[in-house]
Amino acid sequence: MGKVDGGGLTPAHADTSLAAHYGPRVSALLIGHVAYSTSEALAFFAVLAAERRLTFIWVLWAIGALASLTGLDRRAAAQVTPRLDDAVVPVAARVGAMLLLIVPFDPGRSTSDLAGLGVTVVLTLLVARGLVGGAVRGAYRRDWLRHPTLIVGSGEIAARLIRAMLQHPECGMRPTGLVDDDAGVASSIVPRLGCLDELEAVVKRERVTRIVLAFWSTPEALVVGLLRACERLSVEIYVVPRLFELGFDARLHDELWGIPLTLVPRSLSRRSARVVKRGFDVVISMAALILLSPVMAVVAAVIRLSGPGPVIFRQYRIGLDARPFTMLKFRTLLPNHDGDRTWSVAHDPTVGKLGGFLRRTGLDELPQLVDVLRGDMSLVGPRPERGRFADIFTESIAEYAGRHRVRPGITGWAQVHGLRGDTSVADRARFDNYYLATWTLSGDVLILLRTALLCLRQVIPGRILAGPETSQRPAPTSIAALSTESIVEQPPPMPRPGTTASGTVTPQSAP
Repeated sequence: MGKVDGGGLTPAHADTSLAAHYGPRVSALLIGHVAYSTSEALAFFAVLAAERRLTFIWVLWAIGALASLTGLDRRAAAQVTPRLDDAVVPVAARVGAMLLLIVPFDPGRSTSDLAGLGVTVVLTLLVARGLVGGAVRGAYRRDWLRHPTLIVGSGEIAARLIRAMLQHPECGMRPTGLVDDDAGVASSIVPRLGCLDELEAVVKRERVTRIVLAFWSTPEALVVGLLRACERLSVEIYVVPRLFELGFDARLHDELWGIPLTLVPRSLSRRSARVVKRGFDVVISMAALILLSPVMAVVAAVIRLSGPGPVIFRQYRIGLDARPFTMLKFRTLLPNHDGDRTWSVAHDPTVGKLGGFLRRTGLDELPQLVDVLRGDMSLVGPRPERGRFADIFTESIAEYAGRHRVRPGITGWAQVHGLRGDTSVADRARFDNYYLATWTLSGDVLILLRTALLCLRQVIPGRILAGPETSQRPAPTSIAALSTESIVEQPPPMPRPGTTASGTVTPQSAP
């Protein structure tokens, strides 16, 4: 099983009492998710059959409503202590929204008739979810289903969690062991399987499906990096919040026998979410290329007539999993040969009037729709950086490497908040990682709409998307002059009267 410290179980004891007992099983999370979805499908079609509405339109409506409940089903299956009252508002909201969509297709129905149907569907779904929740907890109690669980930490809170898991099997968590750099009191209950830097290897070896973070002795930045490495291993990650003794809103937290737990959102680490996002990218980018092809043709002709040099600018950028790819743009710079070793700032003298207009309006980014279709980029995501700068930022900024977990985007959460141009790379990394952790498809749509609005505003003369204009006109800086201080700590330039500083003078990750 692994190393045992601090007077814990002996290796032989651990093998017979834990490893052999908690052998490989079908994923309890998958079974729970399927059980919730199946019960809801039966509930939907039972109501439609009772109401004599098993027509093509209503069957399509039921399928759409079931799809809208998928996220709720996944969260319910991941809950340690499910609460049916938490599902009332989300279920009612989704059913109500779907009923509004079907009104144009069934105009003969009165409002009261549809409202009555909605109430019946919601109540039936809640009963189905309650029955499934009780059945799943019964399966946990009888040990038919289980979640092999790894504890991160070895202190008193970890020990309390482990005892609660063992004394309350209906919660479904079975402690396989713990990882920590120190051997605390919890290591006397379950074996210590390794140090924190071995977390990913332990998760794979022990076939863990849940990780619980219960305070640890290692700096948090290191733990964040280790947990991100586990995101694609199909594990649910829970965190015991600091100072939980002061109390928290129960609606925002799960709990295990009085100890609050917060489920860490995995969003884009799920295969289903990545498939949905990729499908959205392909459909929208293809439609955008067709609709915007006349605009792109005009821009290409103007660039060709404006002077020598290629119409399309190609440059290596760093994409998914830190792999390089060729990014396409309409050329905005005067012909030069140092694009890989310098970055542009406000009033870059190598950008002509045409290039400035293309950058302000975002028209120079339109060829990247081809990158999206090729699979190198996404419509929304962290902006890609050149390889030399990405290496320096990765070494200098703790959160920067986490941006490479997804495909880079044409626009992003940081960009719609003005974090481009002469702004902090560290701030951009924080915004990008927040976007990755909380991704939703509706969020991508809103970011695209905000980007379109910002680009339209740039048609008005004098409006600059990158931020307030400063009195200085810095020239592009060479990579040799780049340092950690210039990325994060360099003081901002003095603002012009009536304006504010735009933040630290930092490299521009994407023109």
